[in-house]
Amino acid sequence: MELEVLDHGGHGPALVFLAGMGNTGHVFDELAPRFTTHRHVWALTRRGVGASSWPEQGYDTATLGLDVVHALDALGIEKAALVGHSIAGTELTWVGIHFPQRIERLIYLDAAYARAELKDLPSPSPPTP
Repeated sequence: MELEVLDHGGHGPALVFLAGMGNTGHVFDELAPRFTTHRHVWALTRRGVGASSWPEQGYDTATLGLDVVHALDALGIEKAALVGHSIAGTELTWVGIHFPQRIERLIYLDAAYARAELKDLPSPSPPTP
């Protein structure tokens, strides 16, 4: 499983952006550099989107949350501030509940959904060349 990881650079504690549904980490290309004076900033693209892997399964909240934790591990980040837009709020909450020792803070950007309707969302499919 490979996630697209964008390293915006910077100095200081880790700040990791998680994109909303259908967006890649590039959605933060203008915003993320504004924090590099005081933070080392990354942006992740979840599985099934953009340049990240497109497995047939693993789109449940727990697996997506574990993807975030595994990305932190791969980057050598022990503790991070996570910023999630839209549906990434569910990943933030899951990581915060199951790995609180890895979280400095959780920042939700417009992250509210009627969870009962999430089952009706289409399954991702890879882009066609």
